[in-house]
Formats: sequence, C-alpha cells, structure tokens
Amino acid sequence: NENLPYLISPRNTALRPNQPLTLRWHAMKEATHYDVTIKDLATPVWEKRVSEPIVDYPNSSQLRRDWGYFIVVTASTDVSSLENPDQEPAPTITLLTDDQEQELKKKLAQIETQNLDADAKAQKKAHLYHSTCQDLNYPNTCLNQNAIDLLETRIKAGTDNPAIYQLQADMYKRIGLKRQAQQRYRTALALATKANNLPLQAEIQEQLGEIAHNLEEFAEAVEWLEAAEGIYQKLLNLEDPEAQGKLEQLRNDIEDSQGRI
Repeated sequence: NENLPYLISPRNTALRPNQPLTLRWHAMKEATHYDVTIKDLATPVWEKRVSEPIVDYPNSSQLRRDWGYFIVVTASTDVSSLENPDQEPAPTITLLTDDQEQELKKKLAQIETQNLDADAKAQKKAHLYHSTCQDLNYPNTCLNQNAIDLLETRIKAGTDNPAIYQLQADMYKRIGLKRQAQQRYRTALALATKANNLPLQAEIQEQLGEIAHNLEEFAEAVEWLEAAEGIYQKLLNLEDPEAQGKLEQLRNDIEDSQGRI
C-alpha cells in the first residue's frame, strides 16, 4: 500500500549478532516526521522521531538473542505501517544465537575456499543465509535481509545472470514485499529471454503469475500463467504423469485467476 509507511528493511528476517541495523521504510510525501518504535511484544524497547524514511539503530547488541521484535513506523499524517491489510502480522526481526553465528561463520568460510565465480558464490551464500531458518513458517528466523543485500551487490556490479535476480525476488516475496519481487522477476525474465533459456522463462512467468494473482492483478496473472503453460507444453513430456499433474495445476491456477477478473 503506497499510502502507508510500510517497512522495507529489515522486515521478517533474522539478523546476525552485532550486525549494524539501519531501518528503512516507504516515504510519505505529506509526512514531516516519522515515529519509529521497536517493540518486545507490546513493550517499546526503543523509540526515535526522524524526518527522513531511514534511521540507524544505535546498538543491536542490546537486543536479546533468539527473540522476536516488532518494528512499527507511524507518520506525522497519523498513518502507521500496521494499517496495511496485506501485512499480517507486523514485520518482525530476530537475532541469531551466538552458537548459530559461529556455525554460520564456519560454513561461510568453507564457501570462500571453493573455486566459484562471484555470482555462484553469492548464490551459495544466499542459500546458506536462508537455510538458517529455525522454522520455514516464520521468515523472521531466516537471514533473508543478508541474502537480499548480498545479491544486491551482484546486481549493482552489473551481473546479467537471471538466477541472481530470480533468487532476490524469491527473498523479497518471502518477506512480504511483493512489488519489489515483481520488479526483480521481470528483470530476471528479460535476461532469461535474452539467453533463450526456455525452462527458466517458464518458471519465472509462473512466479510472476503467482505474484500478480496475490496483488489481485488477475488479468496479468492469466497472461503470465498462459505464457508459462505454452512453454511447458513444448518442453515437457506430455505423457509423463508428473508433467500432466503440473499442467493440470497450472490450468487450475489460470481458471482461478480468470474467474476473478
């Protein structure tokens, strides 16, 4: 919702102990200031009023390990990040325990010893960050923000690897930033199309269809899903039961979106 100061980062993510913490949120044109609160359940543990949609948290080491915190932003226009109907519950963050951090450091060091190019190394580290999840049903137990930031360094470096954009889109989707995910999926699709990578094109078109459906852009969802269906019909063995099941599910998704237009 562009009319709310929704949290951009960090949201629905774990953080590493003593990691610098900068809070960012969607800017409101009419707002003269923002009140930012970090809460332990209903109890505020830190509050700050700022004029820009960004603020540094002074000392993340003060936050408890393996504990959830809510972040709430309220604009001077009296609208809050909590008013977003697509955002339930409020975005939260957790900190890894010291044991989890030590295990992560070991695995990151192992990746550094491998003979990988920059994109492959970034992908492997991003997957490792996500694998820190204590519970896949709770994205705030995964290092999603670290993965997003790492992949962003490759994007800013000018990579034309569609898998980098696709993986970052996956991470944005996991933390509830659908528009950012949609943007990255579109770039990934353009790069996959340029490389004539048909399997990846179909996969990303299917993901774009899912995002469009969730954003209630049902006509666009149908277009993406039908495009993916067309490629799958060319690539898959139509006599294979697994392929038949995939196409049947895709057709059901298409009809579901068509019925909502």
